[in-house]
Amino acid sequence: MTSSLLSMSERAIDPFDVLKRQVSYFLGDKRDHRPTVRGFLSELGSHGEIAIVGGMLRDILIDGYRNFASDVDLVVDTSDVGALEAFLVGRGGVRNKFGGYALPEKWKIDVWPLQRTWAHVQGHRRVQVLQDLLYTTFFNWDAILYLVGSKRVIAAPRYLDEVGTRYLDLNLVPNPNPQGSLIRTMRAAARYNATLSSELTEYSHRQLRQVPQSAVVAGEAAAYGCRAVLTHADMATAAIRIAEAATNGGPCNPFPPRQLPLPGYGGDEAHRIPTTSTRKPPRRSLKPPSPRNGSLLNVLPL
Repeated sequence: MTSSLLSMSERAIDPFDVLKRQVSYFLGDKRDHRPTVRGFLSELGSHGEIAIVGGMLRDILIDGYRNFASDVDLVVDTSDVGALEAFLVGRGGVRNKFGGYALPEKWKIDVWPLQRTWAHVQGHRRVQVLQDLLYTTFFNWDAILYLVGSKRVIAAPRYLDEVGTRYLDLNLVPNPNPQGSLIRTMRAAARYNATLSSELTEYSHRQLRQVPQSAVVAGEAAAYGCRAVLTHADMATAAIRIAEAATNGGPCNPFPPRQLPLPGYGGDEAHRIPTTSTRKPPRRSLKPPSPRNGSLLNVLPL
């Protein structure tokens, strides 16, 4: 057996194929107002090619579609921005501070015309086609797209390796919400025992000198409610570990190793979050995934 990410003893499994099916299951699910998303996509499709961006795909990849409960971010490659914006305003869309439109649907949906995406408008990245969005996300874990019309998944070259080994890195440093990015960094590190790259460690260290630890905990609680994971003790520990790693110029695992099960796997020891992170995935025999599994990480190296 080779050491390839997608290798198995007898056959290869493409996690992106499974992810595409999971997205389809989510859009076809009748629970929790999910049909709202499918119906809106059908109407939006008349204005151009639609990409689901980043967070939804990352969360489904890690937690499974049954557990996804966050917002859906959409970007539309349209030839008529004015017509698209008129459609969004007509649906009750409100312009947000990031240049997109927040829709008052039963499921939280945000939409951007491709030409209005924040990194492009601010001059940080040149965005001409949907694939260019891969270079506009704050995290490497968000550098993934699902093209709704063609049902294609497009991701950065090392995407599966870095998610599978819990390696969290900066993709684009400038962003319109530095405190929110710090909160998401701490949340990801705590939930998944992620190792921050040296660049993300230094970024987090700078932010923690400006943002009180209590504000990080409170901000996560406000954003995620009962799904919040950070505590004041967590943040006190994380701040110390991040400061030490930043001083040495190295990567950092901000939280002491945890033995928390991945969502969807209960107490199964074979699928617990590892106690260490490494850039190079270990060799192991992989169990074939069920397309309806709660998580796709059983096809990634842990």
